[in-house]
Amino acid sequence: MINLTIGDNIKCSLPNEWKELTITDYAKIVSLIEEYNKSEDLREFDDIKTLESNLENIKCNREIFKYLTKLDTKTINQIDLKQMENMIQIITELLSNKTTYVMPGGDKRDRFTFKNKTYLFPYANMSETKFGDYIEAEQVGVAGTKLKSGRFGSFAEQIAILCKEDGVENTEQIIAVKKKLFEKLPMDICWKFIFFLSKQTQILKNNSLQYSKMVTDQLIGTPTKIGI
Repeated sequence: MINLTIGDNIKCSLPNEWKELTITDYAKIVSLIEEYNKSEDLREFDDIKTLESNLENIKCNREIFKYLTKLDTKTINQIDLKQMENMIQIITELLSNKTTYVMPGGDKRDRFTFKNKTYLFPYANMSETKFGDYIEAEQVGVAGTKLKSGRFGSFAEQIAILCKEDGVENTEQIIAVKKKLFEKLPMDICWKFIFFLSKQTQILKNNSLQYSKMVTDQLIGTPTKIGI
């Protein structure tokens, strides 16, 4: 965290590392960005629309800053403009900072510790992961894209489904408890899971496409074999 003093000795702090933001925090930021940035075609912008868009972006920055610092709107409006520009830059750099993650292979699996308990990622090849769990996690993700804040609001539940304590099998109650707990999971852990899940989804998608093509080729080829 970066500790700041603004105005008349008002103290606040801003996160400057992903581990200082929770899944809930990031989902809120995403929802604010979606709220203030309408899906208009920039190619059709005239001068007035451009000014309106810029104003909405500034308002969005204020709301994100307000959420992260817990300062009220009146206090934020009194902040020196140059100081506010510097603080917005801190937030922008964090949100644009890409994380890197190398997924362990073979019989190794990643893990994380949260609230004094250790949870295991699935194996890289998803062995020992029930297919039903994977389907359920994907259904949660698809449903989440239809809600405000997009899929990020669903990651806590997806992690609850796929990441388990060693030797502890999921029940509906256990998943519900973990989902509530993981809403406060730091984003540095969440980014690892997002990478893992997207990688695995792509592998299954590629395999499914290959299988579908093979079946299609066989069906197309079948009539030519009749009578032989």
